[in-house]
Amino acid sequence: MHITIHDLELWVHIGTTEEERSYEQRILVKLTIDLASCDACKTDKIGDTVDYNEVVHIIKKVSKGERSTIEKLSRDIADAVLAIKEVKNIEIAVNKFAIPGTGATYFTISCP
Repeated sequence: MHITIHDLELWVHIGTTEEERSYEQRILVKLTIDLASCDACKTDKIGDTVDYNEVVHIIKKVSKGERSTIEKLSRDIADAVLAIKEVKNIEIAVNKFAIPGTGATYFTISCP
C-alpha cells in the first residue's frame, strides 16, 4: 500500500555555484510513500493514514534554504517524511531543469 504525490512543484535555491544558488530554480518532486498499514481503507479516517497535505507542507518547509545538490535535498526530504509514524519506506525522485539542451536532471533515492 502506498501513496504517491506526483510533480510537486517547488522553487528552491540549489546549485553547485554561489551564482546558481542566488536565484530560485524550479524542481519537481515525485514521492512514493509505503504505508505501515492501511487502517483507513476500513475506517475512512484521516488519522489512520498519512495526511498527504501534511507531507506537502513538510516538504515545502524542508526545501527552504540553500543546497548544492539535489541528492542532499532528496535525503533531507526523506528524513523528514520518514519521521511520520505511518511511513514505512519512501522513494523520492527530484527533477531539476538546469542543463541547457536537456529536459531535466533526475535523482532518485529509496529509504526504509
